[in-house]
Amino acid sequence: MKIDKNAMRLYAVTDRRWLSEGEALAEYLEAVLKAGVTCVQLREKNSTQEERLKEAQAIKPLCAAYHVPFIINDDVATAKAVDADGVHVGQDDTSVLEARAVLGPGKIIGASAHNAEEARRAAQQGADYLGVGAVFGSSTKQDASYLPIETLREIRQAVDLPIVAIGGISEANILKLSGSGADGVAVISALFDQKDETGKITPQSAAAAARRLCKLSEEMAASNGNPKRIRAALFDVDGTLTDSMYIWESADEMLLKQHHIVPPPGLKKELDALTLRQTAVFLNEHFGLHDTAEETMDEICKMVEGEYFYKVQGKPYIETALSWLSENGIALGIVTASERYHVEAACKRLGIWENFQKMFTCTEMGLTKHTPEIFEHAARELGALPQETIVFEDALHAVKTAAGNGFWTAAVDDTFNQEYSRELKETADWFLTDYRQVEKFLNGFI
Repeated sequence: MKIDKNAMRLYAVTDRRWLSEGEALAEYLEAVLKAGVTCVQLREKNSTQEERLKEAQAIKPLCAAYHVPFIINDDVATAKAVDADGVHVGQDDTSVLEARAVLGPGKIIGASAHNAEEARRAAQQGADYLGVGAVFGSSTKQDASYLPIETLREIRQAVDLPIVAIGGISEANILKLSGSGADGVAVISALFDQKDETGKITPQSAAAAARRLCKLSEEMAASNGNPKRIRAALFDVDGTLTDSMYIWESADEMLLKQHHIVPPPGLKKELDALTLRQTAVFLNEHFGLHDTAEETMDEICKMVEGEYFYKVQGKPYIETALSWLSENGIALGIVTASERYHVEAACKRLGIWENFQKMFTCTEMGLTKHTPEIFEHAARELGALPQETIVFEDALHAVKTAAGNGFWTAAVDDTFNQEYSRELKETADWFLTDYRQVEKFLNGFI
Protein backbone atom coordinates (compact mmCIF):
# COMPACT_ATOMS: atom_id res chain seq x y z
CA MET A 1 0.00 0.00 0.00
CA LYS A 2 1.41 3.40 -1.04
CA ILE A 3 0.08 6.86 -0.35
CA ASP A 4 -1.25 9.70 -2.51
CA LYS A 5 -1.87 13.37 -1.86
CA ASN A 6 -5.54 12.80 -0.99
CA ALA A 7 -4.47 10.80 2.05
CA MET A 8 -2.67 13.94 3.30
CA ARG A 9 -5.85 16.03 3.39
CA LEU A 10 -6.57 15.62 7.11
CA TYR A 11 -3.83 13.69 8.85
CA ALA A 12 -4.62 12.96 12.52
CA VAL A 13 -1.69 12.63 14.92
CA THR A 14 -2.43 11.12 18.31
CA ASP A 15 -1.43 12.45 21.72
CA ARG A 16 -2.99 10.90 24.81
CA ARG A 17 -2.34 14.04 26.84
CA TRP A 18 -5.68 15.39 25.65
CA LEU A 19 -7.59 12.41 27.03
CA SER A 20 -8.84 11.89 30.56
CA GLU A 21 -7.50 8.95 32.52
CA GLY A 22 -9.11 5.71 31.42
CA GLU A 23 -10.46 7.05 28.11
CA ALA A 24 -9.83 4.92 25.04
CA LEU A 25 -7.88 6.55 22.22
CA ALA A 26 -9.57 4.20 19.76
CA GLU A 27 -12.99 5.72 20.57
CA TYR A 28 -11.78 9.18 19.58
CA LEU A 29 -10.10 7.88 16.46
CA GLU A 30 -13.20 6.07 15.27
CA ALA A 31 -15.18 9.30 15.70
CA VAL A 32 -12.76 11.37 13.62
CA LEU A 33 -12.38 8.62 11.01
CA LYS A 34 -16.15 8.66 10.50
CA ALA A 35 -15.94 12.46 10.18
CA GLY A 36 -13.41 12.35 7.36
CA VAL A 37 -9.85 11.96 8.67
CA THR A 38 -7.72 10.59 5.80
CA CYS A 39 -4.60 9.33 7.61
CA VAL A 40 -3.70 8.40 11.20
CA GLN A 41 -0.32 8.54 12.90
CA LEU A 42 0.25 6.95 16.30
CA ARG A 43 2.64 9.36 18.01
CA GLU A 44 2.98 8.66 21.72
CA LYS A 45 6.42 9.95 22.67
CA ASN A 46 5.96 9.36 26.39
CA SER A 47 4.76 5.75 26.19
CA THR A 48 6.77 2.57 26.36
CA GLN A 49 7.15 0.32 23.34
CA GLU A 50 4.87 -2.19 25.02
CA GLU A 51 2.18 0.47 25.47
CA ARG A 52 2.57 1.61 21.86
CA LEU A 53 2.28 -1.95 20.64
CA LYS A 54 -0.97 -2.42 22.53
CA GLU A 55 -2.34 0.91 21.24
CA ALA A 56 -1.30 0.08 17.69
CA GLN A 57 -3.05 -3.29 17.81
CA ALA A 58 -6.29 -1.51 18.78
CA ILE A 59 -5.98 1.24 16.16
CA LYS A 60 -4.92 -0.76 13.11
CA PRO A 61 -8.26 -2.54 12.54
CA LEU A 62 -10.09 0.80 12.80
CA CYS A 63 -7.96 2.40 10.11
CA ALA A 64 -8.34 -0.67 7.91
CA ALA A 65 -12.13 -0.54 8.29
CA TYR A 66 -12.15 3.04 7.00
CA HIS A 67 -9.48 2.37 4.33
CA VAL A 68 -7.18 4.97 5.91
CA PRO A 69 -3.37 4.55 6.14
CA PHE A 70 -2.09 3.77 9.62
CA ILE A 71 1.37 5.24 10.31
CA ILE A 72 3.53 4.90 13.41
CA ASN A 73 5.87 7.70 14.40
CA ASP A 74 9.55 6.75 14.48
CA ASP A 75 9.05 3.25 15.97
CA VAL A 76 10.00 0.94 13.12
CA ALA A 77 9.98 -2.16 15.34
CA THR A 78 6.36 -1.60 16.42
CA ALA A 79 5.33 -0.79 12.85
CA LYS A 80 6.78 -4.12 11.72
CA ALA A 81 5.32 -6.05 14.67
CA VAL A 82 1.73 -4.94 13.98
CA ASP A 83 2.15 -4.80 10.20
CA ALA A 84 1.23 -1.10 10.14
CA ASP A 85 0.93 0.61 6.77
CA GLY A 86 4.08 2.58 7.41
CA VAL A 87 6.28 4.72 9.61
CA HIS A 88 7.17 8.40 9.83
CA VAL A 89 10.78 9.36 10.59
CA GLY A 90 12.25 12.72 11.58
CA GLN A 91 15.63 14.19 10.72
CA ASP A 92 17.09 12.88 13.98
CA ASP A 93 15.32 9.50 13.87
CA THR A 94 15.88 6.32 11.90
CA SER A 95 16.76 7.19 8.30
CA VAL A 96 14.41 6.57 5.36
CA LEU A 97 16.83 3.98 4.00
CA GLU A 98 17.01 2.10 7.32
CA ALA A 99 13.22 2.12 7.71
CA ARG A 100 12.80 0.83 4.17
CA ALA A 101 15.30 -1.96 4.81
CA VAL A 102 13.26 -3.15 7.81
CA LEU A 103 9.72 -2.68 6.48
CA GLY A 104 10.25 -3.55 2.83
CA PRO A 105 9.24 -1.91 -0.46
CA GLY A 106 5.47 -2.13 0.04
CA LYS A 107 5.24 0.04 3.13
CA ILE A 108 4.81 3.82 3.44
CA ILE A 109 7.81 5.79 4.66
CA GLY A 110 7.11 9.40 5.59
CA ALA A 111 9.90 11.84 6.40
CA SER A 112 10.13 15.25 8.05
CA ALA A 113 11.69 18.07 6.05
CA HIS A 114 12.44 21.66 7.02
CA ASN A 115 13.96 22.93 3.78
CA ALA A 116 14.29 22.04 0.11
CA GLU A 117 17.62 20.24 0.60
CA GLU A 118 16.20 17.88 3.23
CA ALA A 119 13.15 17.31 1.02
CA ARG A 120 15.26 16.35 -2.01
CA ARG A 121 17.40 14.01 0.12
CA ALA A 122 14.32 12.27 1.54
CA ALA A 123 12.89 11.85 -1.96
CA GLN A 124 16.16 10.42 -3.26
CA GLN A 125 16.19 7.91 -0.40
CA GLY A 126 12.70 6.73 -1.31
CA ALA A 127 10.34 8.59 1.03
CA ASP A 128 6.68 8.33 0.00
CA TYR A 129 5.53 11.64 1.51
CA LEU A 130 6.89 14.60 3.48
CA GLY A 131 5.79 16.18 6.75
CA VAL A 132 6.81 19.86 6.68
CA GLY A 133 6.79 22.23 9.63
CA ALA A 134 6.35 23.60 12.13
CA VAL A 135 4.42 26.07 9.99
CA PHE A 136 2.86 27.95 12.92
CA GLY A 137 4.72 26.45 15.86
CA SER A 138 3.34 23.70 18.04
CA SER A 139 2.10 23.22 21.59
CA THR A 140 3.21 19.59 21.47
CA LYS A 141 6.73 20.24 20.21
CA GLN A 142 8.11 23.16 22.18
CA ASP A 143 11.53 23.14 20.50
CA ALA A 144 10.09 23.42 17.00
CA SER A 145 11.12 26.57 15.13
CA TYR A 146 8.73 28.28 12.77
CA LEU A 147 9.02 27.55 9.07
CA PRO A 148 8.17 30.41 6.68
CA ILE A 149 5.45 29.78 4.10
CA GLU A 150 8.02 30.68 1.44
CA THR A 151 10.07 27.63 2.51
CA LEU A 152 7.02 25.39 2.14
CA ARG A 153 6.63 26.69 -1.41
CA GLU A 154 10.30 26.01 -2.12
CA ILE A 155 9.88 22.42 -0.90
CA ARG A 156 6.83 22.01 -3.14
CA GLN A 157 8.90 23.11 -6.14
CA ALA A 158 11.81 20.85 -5.18
CA VAL A 159 9.96 17.51 -4.98
CA ASP A 160 7.00 15.72 -6.50
CA LEU A 161 5.84 13.99 -3.32
CA PRO A 162 2.65 14.40 -1.28
CA ILE A 163 3.22 17.07 1.38
CA VAL A 164 1.45 17.46 4.70
CA ALA A 165 1.97 20.68 6.68
CA ILE A 166 2.23 20.33 10.45
CA GLY A 167 2.65 22.50 13.53
CA GLY A 168 0.17 24.77 15.29
CA ILE A 169 -2.47 24.43 12.56
CA SER A 170 -6.02 25.30 13.61
CA GLU A 171 -9.34 26.24 12.06
CA ALA A 172 -8.34 29.88 12.49
CA ASN A 173 -5.10 29.74 10.52
CA ILE A 174 -5.37 26.81 8.11
CA LEU A 175 -6.36 29.01 5.17
CA LYS A 176 -3.13 30.96 5.56
CA LEU A 177 -1.59 27.88 3.91
CA SER A 178 -3.57 28.52 0.74
CA GLY A 179 -1.26 28.42 -2.27
CA SER A 180 1.63 27.01 -0.21
CA GLY A 181 1.80 23.71 -2.07
CA ALA A 182 0.71 21.62 0.92
CA ASP A 183 -1.70 18.81 0.02
CA GLY A 184 -3.15 18.70 3.51
CA VAL A 185 -2.60 19.31 7.20
CA ALA A 186 -1.52 17.20 10.17
CA VAL A 187 -3.22 18.18 13.41
CA ILE A 188 -3.28 17.12 17.05
CA SER A 189 -4.92 19.65 19.38
CA ALA A 190 -7.14 21.02 16.57
CA LEU A 191 -8.88 17.63 16.73
CA PHE A 192 -8.36 16.22 20.19
CA ASP A 193 -8.45 19.35 22.35
CA GLN A 194 -11.81 20.65 21.13
CA LYS A 195 -14.58 21.15 23.68
CA ASP A 196 -18.31 20.74 23.21
CA GLU A 197 -20.95 23.25 24.36
CA THR A 198 -20.62 22.00 27.95
CA GLY A 199 -16.87 22.58 27.97
CA LYS A 200 -15.95 18.88 27.76
CA ILE A 201 -13.60 17.15 25.33
CA THR A 202 -15.49 14.21 23.84
CA PRO A 203 -15.33 11.96 20.76
CA GLN A 204 -18.29 13.95 19.43
CA SER A 205 -16.48 17.29 19.81
CA ALA A 206 -13.44 15.81 18.05
CA ALA A 207 -15.67 14.58 15.21
CA ALA A 208 -17.27 18.01 14.84
CA ALA A 209 -13.81 19.58 14.61
CA ALA A 210 -12.79 16.98 12.02
CA ARG A 211 -15.75 17.82 9.79
CA ARG A 212 -14.91 21.53 9.89
CA LEU A 213 -11.23 20.88 9.24
CA CYS A 214 -12.03 18.60 6.30
CA LYS A 215 -13.89 21.42 4.54
CA LEU A 216 -11.14 23.92 5.27
CA SER A 217 -8.35 21.60 4.16
CA GLU A 218 -10.18 20.91 0.89
CA GLU A 219 -10.42 24.66 0.31
CA MET A 220 -6.76 25.12 1.16
CA ALA A 221 -5.58 22.34 -1.16
CA ALA A 222 -7.82 23.56 -3.99
CA SER A 223 -6.07 26.93 -3.90
CA ASN A 224 -2.63 25.56 -4.78
CA GLY A 225 -1.36 27.43 -7.78
CA ASN A 226 -3.84 30.21 -6.97
CA PRO A 227 -2.91 31.57 -3.54
CA LYS A 228 -5.17 33.94 -1.67
CA ARG A 229 -3.54 37.33 -1.66
CA ILE A 230 -3.24 39.77 1.20
CA ARG A 231 -5.88 42.43 0.54
CA ALA A 232 -5.73 44.59 3.66
CA ALA A 233 -3.23 45.79 6.25
CA LEU A 234 -4.01 47.01 9.77
CA PHE A 235 -1.49 49.19 11.60
CA ASP A 236 -1.12 49.87 15.29
CA VAL A 237 0.18 53.38 16.05
CA ASP A 238 2.43 53.71 19.10
CA GLY A 239 5.62 51.72 18.50
CA THR A 240 4.41 50.63 15.06
CA LEU A 241 3.58 53.62 12.86
CA THR A 242 5.27 56.11 15.17
CA ASP A 243 8.11 56.20 17.69
CA SER A 244 5.78 57.26 20.47
CA MET A 245 5.91 54.55 23.11
CA TYR A 246 8.06 56.87 25.22
CA ILE A 247 4.92 58.92 25.93
CA TRP A 248 3.20 56.05 27.68
CA GLU A 249 6.28 54.83 29.51
CA SER A 250 5.87 57.65 32.03
CA ALA A 251 2.40 59.15 31.46
CA ASP A 252 0.67 57.30 34.30
CA GLU A 253 3.41 58.06 36.77
CA MET A 254 3.47 61.73 35.70
CA LEU A 255 -0.27 61.93 36.27
CA LEU A 256 0.01 60.51 39.78
CA LYS A 257 2.85 62.88 40.63
CA GLN A 258 0.71 65.83 39.52
CA HIS A 259 -1.73 64.65 42.19
CA HIS A 260 1.13 64.34 44.74
CA ILE A 261 0.90 60.54 44.74
CA VAL A 262 4.05 58.40 44.71
CA PRO A 263 3.67 55.75 41.98
CA PRO A 264 3.96 52.23 43.45
CA PRO A 265 6.53 49.76 42.07
CA GLY A 266 5.26 47.65 39.16
CA LEU A 267 2.51 50.09 38.15
CA LYS A 268 3.60 50.34 34.52
CA LYS A 269 3.54 46.57 34.03
CA GLU A 270 0.06 46.39 35.53
CA LEU A 271 -1.25 49.03 33.13
CA ASP A 272 0.78 47.98 30.09
CA ALA A 273 -1.94 46.33 27.98
CA LEU A 274 -4.96 48.36 29.17
CA THR A 275 -6.94 50.76 27.02
CA LEU A 276 -7.07 54.42 28.03
CA ARG A 277 -10.50 53.95 29.61
CA GLN A 278 -9.39 50.84 31.51
CA THR A 279 -6.33 52.76 32.73
CA ALA A 280 -8.52 55.64 33.90
CA VAL A 281 -10.86 53.28 35.76
CA PHE A 282 -7.89 51.55 37.42
CA LEU A 283 -6.30 54.85 38.52
CA ASN A 284 -9.58 56.16 39.87
CA GLU A 285 -10.31 52.98 41.81
CA HIS A 286 -6.83 52.69 43.29
CA PHE A 287 -5.86 56.33 43.78
CA GLY A 288 -9.15 58.29 43.71
CA LEU A 289 -8.03 60.80 41.07
CA HIS A 290 -11.46 61.89 39.79
CA ASP A 291 -15.13 61.04 40.11
CA THR A 292 -15.43 59.66 36.58
CA ALA A 293 -13.24 57.77 34.12
CA GLU A 294 -13.92 60.48 31.53
CA GLU A 295 -12.35 63.13 33.76
CA THR A 296 -9.20 61.05 34.22
CA MET A 297 -9.05 60.25 30.50
CA ASP A 298 -9.34 63.94 29.67
CA GLU A 299 -6.49 64.80 32.03
CA ILE A 300 -4.24 62.14 30.53
CA CYS A 301 -5.09 63.20 26.97
CA LYS A 302 -4.38 66.88 27.64
CA MET A 303 -1.11 65.96 29.34
CA VAL A 304 0.22 64.04 26.29
CA GLU A 305 -1.46 65.79 23.37
CA GLY A 306 1.45 68.16 22.77
CA GLU A 307 3.68 65.17 21.97
CA TYR A 308 1.33 63.96 19.23
CA PHE A 309 0.61 67.45 17.88
CA TYR A 310 4.21 68.66 17.68
CA LYS A 311 6.90 66.08 18.51
CA VAL A 312 6.16 62.40 17.70
CA GLN A 313 8.12 61.06 14.71
CA GLY A 314 7.17 58.31 12.31
CA LYS A 315 9.04 55.04 12.12
CA PRO A 316 11.91 55.22 9.61
CA TYR A 317 10.79 54.43 6.05
CA ILE A 318 7.13 54.06 7.06
CA GLU A 319 6.12 56.39 4.20
CA THR A 320 7.89 54.10 1.69
CA ALA A 321 6.12 51.00 3.04
CA LEU A 322 2.68 52.63 3.07
CA SER A 323 3.12 53.93 -0.47
CA TRP A 324 4.20 50.51 -1.75
CA LEU A 325 1.22 48.80 -0.11
CA SER A 326 -1.21 51.39 -1.47
CA GLU A 327 0.26 51.16 -4.97
CA ASN A 328 -0.30 47.40 -4.86
CA GLY A 329 -3.98 47.75 -4.03
CA ILE A 330 -3.81 46.97 -0.31
CA ALA A 331 -6.55 48.60 1.78
CA LEU A 332 -4.99 50.26 4.83
CA GLY A 333 -6.50 50.81 8.25
CA ILE A 334 -5.40 51.89 11.72
CA VAL A 335 -6.30 49.91 14.85
CA THR A 336 -5.13 51.69 17.97
CA ALA A 337 -5.56 51.98 21.71
CA SER A 338 -4.70 55.69 21.44
CA GLU A 339 -7.23 58.47 21.01
CA ARG A 340 -8.48 59.41 17.56
CA TYR A 341 -7.58 63.08 17.69
CA HIS A 342 -4.02 62.31 18.88
CA VAL A 343 -3.46 59.84 16.05
CA GLU A 344 -5.06 61.98 13.36
CA ALA A 345 -2.99 65.00 14.37
CA ALA A 346 0.28 63.06 14.36
CA CYS A 347 -0.41 61.25 11.08
CA LYS A 348 -1.44 64.43 9.28
CA ARG A 349 1.67 66.23 10.48
CA LEU A 350 3.82 63.31 9.32
CA GLY A 351 2.13 63.21 5.90
CA ILE A 352 0.82 59.61 6.16
CA TRP A 353 -2.83 60.21 7.05
CA GLU A 354 -4.09 60.04 3.45
CA ASN A 355 -2.81 56.46 3.06
CA PHE A 356 -5.48 55.11 5.41
CA GLN A 357 -9.12 54.42 4.53
CA LYS A 358 -10.35 53.88 8.10
CA MET A 359 -9.31 54.11 11.73
CA PHE A 360 -10.64 52.04 14.63
CA THR A 361 -9.91 52.89 18.26
CA CYS A 362 -10.26 50.67 21.30
CA THR A 363 -11.95 53.49 23.21
CA GLU A 364 -14.65 54.09 20.61
CA MET A 365 -15.34 50.39 20.10
CA GLY A 366 -15.13 49.41 23.76
CA LEU A 367 -12.72 46.62 22.86
CA THR A 368 -9.13 45.63 23.60
CA LYS A 369 -6.56 43.80 21.50
CA HIS A 370 -6.66 40.84 23.86
CA THR A 371 -9.59 39.52 21.81
CA PRO A 372 -9.90 39.46 18.00
CA GLU A 373 -13.16 41.40 17.57
CA ILE A 374 -11.55 44.75 16.81
CA PHE A 375 -9.24 43.21 14.18
CA GLU A 376 -12.10 41.21 12.66
CA HIS A 377 -14.34 44.28 12.48
CA ALA A 378 -11.57 46.35 10.90
CA ALA A 379 -10.82 43.67 8.28
CA ARG A 380 -14.52 43.41 7.36
CA GLU A 381 -14.76 47.18 6.99
CA LEU A 382 -11.83 47.04 4.57
CA GLY A 383 -13.46 44.22 2.60
CA ALA A 384 -11.11 41.41 3.65
CA LEU A 385 -11.15 38.14 5.56
CA PRO A 386 -8.65 37.53 8.41
CA GLN A 387 -6.54 35.26 6.19
CA GLU A 388 -6.38 38.10 3.66
CA THR A 389 -5.29 40.69 6.23
CA ILE A 390 -1.90 41.47 7.74
CA VAL A 391 -1.64 43.11 11.17
CA PHE A 392 1.41 45.29 11.93
CA GLU A 393 1.97 45.44 15.70
CA ASP A 394 4.71 45.97 18.28
CA ALA A 395 2.81 44.59 21.30
CA LEU A 396 3.13 40.89 22.04
CA HIS A 397 -0.44 40.41 23.31
CA ALA A 398 -1.85 41.98 20.12
CA VAL A 399 0.39 39.90 17.85
CA LYS A 400 -0.71 36.75 19.68
CA THR A 401 -4.37 37.68 19.32
CA ALA A 402 -4.09 38.38 15.59
CA ALA A 403 -1.89 35.37 14.81
CA GLY A 404 -4.12 33.03 16.81
CA ASN A 405 -7.20 34.10 14.87
CA GLY A 406 -6.04 33.62 11.30
CA PHE A 407 -4.45 36.98 10.50
CA TRP A 408 -1.04 37.38 8.93
CA THR A 409 1.20 39.24 11.38
CA ALA A 410 4.26 41.47 11.11
CA ALA A 411 5.87 42.25 14.46
CA VAL A 412 7.63 45.62 14.45
CA ASP A 413 10.89 46.01 16.32
CA ASP A 414 10.80 48.87 18.82
CA THR A 415 13.02 50.22 21.59
CA PHE A 416 10.31 49.44 24.13
CA ASN A 417 9.55 45.80 23.19
CA GLN A 418 13.04 44.35 23.50
CA GLU A 419 12.21 42.22 26.54
CA TYR A 420 9.85 40.08 24.49
CA SER A 421 11.39 40.41 21.02
CA ARG A 422 12.18 36.70 20.96
CA GLU A 423 8.51 35.81 21.53
CA LEU A 424 7.50 38.28 18.85
CA LYS A 425 9.85 36.61 16.38
CA GLU A 426 8.45 33.19 17.28
CA THR A 427 4.80 34.26 17.08
CA ALA A 428 4.64 36.56 14.04
CA ASP A 429 4.90 35.55 10.39
CA TRP A 430 7.47 38.30 9.87
CA PHE A 431 9.65 40.37 12.21
CA LEU A 432 10.43 43.85 10.86
CA THR A 433 13.57 45.63 11.98
CA ASP A 434 13.15 48.15 9.13
CA TYR A 435 10.11 49.08 7.05
CA ARG A 436 12.21 48.68 3.89
CA GLN A 437 11.75 44.94 4.47
CA VAL A 438 8.01 45.09 3.74
CA GLU A 439 8.37 44.82 -0.03
CA LYS A 440 10.81 41.91 0.28
CA PHE A 441 8.63 39.98 2.75
CA LEU A 442 5.25 40.54 1.11
CA ASN A 443 6.15 40.54 -2.57
CA GLY A 444 4.81 37.01 -3.10
CA PHE A 445 1.64 37.60 -1.08
CA ILE A 446 -0.03 40.56 -2.77
